[in-house]
Amino acid sequence: MYGRGAEDTKDLLAAEMAVLVELKKSGVALSRDVILLAEADEESGSTGIRWLVENAWAKIDAEFALNESGTILDAPSGRPHLPNPDLGKDPTRVTLVARGSAGHGAFPRPDNAVVRLAGATARLAAAVQPVKVDATTRAYFSGLSTLPDYAWLVPLLPRLNVPATALQAAARIRSHEPDLDSLLRTTAVPTMLNAGEKINVIPTTAQAQVDVRRLPGESKEEVLARIRRIVNDRAVEVIPVAGDEMPAAPASPLTTEMYAAMQLVLGRSHPKALVIPFMSRGASDSSFLRAKGVPSYGVPIFLHETGGRPRSRQ
Repeated sequence: MYGRGAEDTKDLLAAEMAVLVELKKSGVALSRDVILLAEADEESGSTGIRWLVENAWAKIDAEFALNESGTILDAPSGRPHLPNPDLGKDPTRVTLVARGSAGHGAFPRPDNAVVRLAGATARLAAAVQPVKVDATTRAYFSGLSTLPDYAWLVPLLPRLNVPATALQAAARIRSHEPDLDSLLRTTAVPTMLNAGEKINVIPTTAQAQVDVRRLPGESKEEVLARIRRIVNDRAVEVIPVAGDEMPAAPASPLTTEMYAAMQLVLGRSHPKALVIPFMSRGASDSSFLRAKGVPSYGVPIFLHETGGRPRSRQ
């Protein structure tokens, strides 16, 4: 397969193409159209799906959509679980820009932009973000807690729903399995730094790119305001990165004909497995479909390595 973006989730694309070939060869009578949609640039502004939604919606309008991020996870107890994403966190990337006076590296300055930026990123990375539990995550944690491997979740679940004990319960969850904690709150992770041109020159600016994954239900403005309070430095500007916004979209319902069919098929292929809804830590172009009223689900058909978590997208 060739094409811009073809490397990302090539395994699922190959599986989907194989299904269409098999449908054609088998001559099975279909009661509806089956549409294969493969488009580019999910990782770069989602320009492919944006164009299709705006210019060719009639060709891709469907009752349901199946997409990536579903995963088969083995458990030490021998009972795997199959997270089925019906929702995703929203990428809300920001840039921290620290400003100060230029100078020679031999003379320390109190307004060194690099030092101000280092302090801001450290405060942001160490900050405790609020805990919020939505219906999807509540169902996911409840399902996990029925597995012997996650029995430790049982006493913590009621405490997650009480504001006075939610942070403490989340901290206990993080001590057991940090990846689960990321489902409970918006995360902000500094990932790229840029400052200076010579080792002996103090630069006037220093920048950090921060990958923010916003919980559904939290507005962009709310998250940016919180980040600014955490940074707490007038010399450091918090600037939202343009071009990566995805539409706010509700979770896909778990009462549809498609979801029931998926549960039936997955139950037959993995009789001991627990099939549960899941909020992806990443994002996919499914958000554009959900925003148009098309329920979209991740398909758990690939085995994730033992001890791993469902991988994030975008």
